[in-house]
Amino acid sequence: MMFPYIHSNIITMNDLTLDEYQRNVLSCRDCPDNPFYYALGLTGEAGEVSDKLKKFWRDTYYTHESGNNMDITTAHRLFTYTDLDAIRKELGDTLWYIAAIANSLGMKLSAVAEQNIDKCRRRVETGTLHGEGDYREEQKI
Repeated sequence: MMFPYIHSNIITMNDLTLDEYQRNVLSCRDCPDNPFYYALGLTGEAGEVSDKLKKFWRDTYYTHESGNNMDITTAHRLFTYTDLDAIRKELGDTLWYIAAIANSLGMKLSAVAEQNIDKCRRRVETGTLHGEGDYREEQKI
């Protein structure tokens, strides 16, 4: 079993790095190397992630009869292994398309991730996590 712990932060496959993952994406491609094609695939797969979560919420988390909303902070505890595995597969598909886009544009996935973490840290430091705009943390200074 590849994912023995449902609520674990353990990374499988010998701690596969983002760049190793990105190199492996190329061996699984059977489509044109085109970032526009990949972007369309990404939106489709992201929609599938959202759909699985929506259906979980509708069928498990929310009770129509009473109109009762359970505490959203504990809802994740209701996911079964099957729920999580289905979501994990769709997240993997979105990651595949993200890696393919980055590769097609000559970007390392690790550099994309590092830049994003740096941006998030700056926004925490400047109090600009909320708001709009790619450069809002710089505008506040």
